[in-house]
Amino acid sequence: MTDLNAADRNSTVQNVRNKSVQEQNLAIARQVFANVCNSNDLESAHQAIDKYFAGDFKVNRTPPGITPTIAGTKRWKVKVIEAFPDYRTEIEDQFADGDRVVIRWRSSGTHLGEFQGIAPTGRKITVSGITISRYADGKIAESWVGFDTQDLMRQLGVVVDQDILCSKHR
Repeated sequence: MTDLNAADRNSTVQNVRNKSVQEQNLAIARQVFANVCNSNDLESAHQAIDKYFAGDFKVNRTPPGITPTIAGTKRWKVKVIEAFPDYRTEIEDQFADGDRVVIRWRSSGTHLGEFQGIAPTGRKITVSGITISRYADGKIAESWVGFDTQDLMRQLGVVVDQDILCSKHR
């Protein structure tokens, strides 16, 4: 009798070996969007962050009070789910070049919990953005995330200064 688990594992290893580094990085990016961005199970999302992000991961732009680290990424995930329980992100476009992956995405959700000091409004929001990630040794080592925070605040009925919304980390 054939051990299907071993056969499946061998097939997966062979498929990974046949893929370029860029294809492997794109596959990891898709897993991150599926298992982190679109998961409402925080434990599972945090495990995926640990799996797919390098230990010294750095994100180059974060909201106030969020560190540019794995711990900050996990904290941000909690805050997003608390504020937008139905939050979903769709990949609209993606490509890889060298050690970088670029994803153009669109996120939506309903504002049902406190977000950045803003009481729940019940409003549906949609934001589009771009994430550029640098990969090292099969993990995300660094990311740059950009989206129109002013538009998000407008959709929530708030007008604020851009510098209040995100901190740059250099």
